[in-house]
Amino acid sequence: MHVAYMDRFVITNMRVFRVHGVFNTHLATMPMSRILDISMARPLAGQLCGYGHFVFESAAQDQGLRDIRYVGRPEERDLTIQRVIQLSGLRQTMQLERWTTGEPDDEDGT
Repeated sequence: MHVAYMDRFVITNMRVFRVHGVFNTHLATMPMSRILDISMARPLAGQLCGYGHFVFESAAQDQGLRDIRYVGRPEERDLTIQRVIQLSGLRQTMQLERWTTGEPDDEDGT
């Protein structure tokens, strides 16, 4: 009976996808470039048993991959997704530059 409800959540460098079911399988994918926001919820039972729920926000809200429930080790998975997005260059990092007024700095650094 457990095999009939098998659920797989896969993260690649191009997309996130979920496959569930064995006899009747359902596949939902979302490109990494479409993910705008990721939120994670961990109910008390999830904290005790080591699972959480993800909600992926994208521009197209009618996605089959919006809610992913009962994900094991959710903190690790969240970090993996964030690293993949960062390493793939899909999100730009903020460059911090020194802002000057054109006047020379005082000796005290102001």
